[in-house]
Amino acid sequence: GQGGHGTIQMAHWLNGNVRRLDHKNRAWERFPGFTVALKTLRNSRNPSEEFLNELKALHKCANEKLTHVVSVYGISQNPYTKEYIIVMEYMNKGHRPPIPDGIPTPYIELINECWDSEPRNRPSVEEIRNKINNWYYETKKPQSVIGTIFSDADMK
Repeated sequence: GQGGHGTIQMAHWLNGNVRRLDHKNRAWERFPGFTVALKTLRNSRNPSEEFLNELKALHKCANEKLTHVVSVYGISQNPYTKEYIIVMEYMNKGHRPPIPDGIPTPYIELINECWDSEPRNRPSVEEIRNKINNWYYETKKPQSVIGTIFSDADMK
């Protein structure tokens, strides 16, 4: 389907995602044969350095502790169109995975904003980055409400 920044298609990944390196056999151990979403980023043929940094940040963040929401498996490039593609977990028929207990309320609110059924209502990557940066700096202030929320969640 068409989205605000590109298209999303479903694909069957025959070889699958790399699980780990099998040192004994010197081969990658994979999860073969599962469905993924391919998000093609429109107008990404000649990306700026800022654009590539955003993709790297997305990939890094997606592989951090909170990636139980939607896993990002990697970034690729279409050999014919030269547009970049993000390979991510396929969300079946719009169903969202459950949000685990103990997630701080601000994260839950952000997740729900990102999952809005209307793509135009979803925050941009820049808006998400700014929100997370603001949370980070707020947590450094003494007696910060947001800092308390995140600290309490870390204790659970």
